[in-house]
Amino acid sequence: MVRGTNSLFSGTEPLWIIDGMILSNQGGGELSGFARNTSTTPLNPLATLNPNDIESMEVLKDAAATAIYGSRGANGVIIITTKSGKQGKGTIYVGLNYGITDVVCGPEELGFVDGPTWLALADEARANRGQRPFQPNDILNNSRDPNAVLERNQMANTNWFDEVLRQGHFMEFNLSTSRGFENGNYFISGQYREDESILVRRGFRSCGQ
Repeated sequence: MVRGTNSLFSGTEPLWIIDGMILSNQGGGELSGFARNTSTTPLNPLATLNPNDIESMEVLKDAAATAIYGSRGANGVIIITTKSGKQGKGTIYVGLNYGITDVVCGPEELGFVDGPTWLALADEARANRGQRPFQPNDILNNSRDPNAVLERNQMANTNWFDEVLRQGHFMEFNLSTSRGFENGNYFISGQYREDESILVRRGFRSCGQ
């Protein structure tokens, strides 16, 4: 969103232009797949680009946008230019990035405790009210199964944070080559990225060129 909400019904997506290609229908509606409306899933055009391939990005708004692109630029214009080959010797770029990801606040920071500590706190709270120590059977026998038997030492002591969270990591590999000639130029690039989420059994892999 470049200029904010201008209407209750029309979209707020700016006009995206990548290497001179307008990502919009001639009638003014966004290209299917890039729109933020109820009929399609939103997709940021930047998600289709390798950030290492971007040469420059320019944002136009207000009169500058509408003067050049008319009503299609009413929500602003984002112009992206990708890299191209330069005259002279060819270049080859190889890049590798690696990093780790982790939760900002763990169970200790949020105030979660283990099973024995919870029982001790429950007993202290009950003692302050003049009640006897907490007994799991009081809950089971009164509301669920009158014949159930559950001792305090049988209560679960599972750290659910450890069950669903982990330390994540990501790895990104980039390879590109470019060269310019008198009558033309070329720029070829490829990317592979692998993300392992902080959520167990969740990950993302992508490759592009």
